[in-house]
Amino acid sequence: MNYLTQLIPTNNKILKLENKINKYELELNKNKSLKVIHREKNKFEIIKTDINNIKQNYDIQNWKKNRPVDQIRVNDILNYYKFNNIKIVPGIVYAWYNNNVYYIYDGIHRITAANELDHNMKLILYINYSKNENDIICEFSNINKSISLPNIYIDH
Repeated sequence: MNYLTQLIPTNNKILKLENKINKYELELNKNKSLKVIHREKNKFEIIKTDINNIKQNYDIQNWKKNRPVDQIRVNDILNYYKFNNIKIVPGIVYAWYNNNVYYIYDGIHRITAANELDHNMKLILYINYSKNENDIICEFSNINKSISLPNIYIDH
């Protein structure tokens, strides 16, 4: 009898573990449009996904310190995507995950334009999980240190 009472909790633990594994597999199968490229636990992850997945599963907002969305700029990007049959959002879109919201701090115009297309564009999304907004400010500043290429270099 003692053997059976010791076995029952073990079986319950096994069932709980199997349930966790099944839930995890269901989540993975449900979201096949997401692939983790690289992850540093509790710091960041880089994922490959698509616009439909973003629409359905992410609360996306523009970060308060980012410039506001300029619809003229969005339309220019949108026209470029359409005219050139672009299937992947150029570059990486950067987001800060905070309080269940993904705040875009780089790429808001590109992702907004992709969202307005009638086809499902792919994108690379960098998600920063820092709890400290100063980390985002530093990263935002670093990303925006690049200098625009003067037209003299690209004029024909």
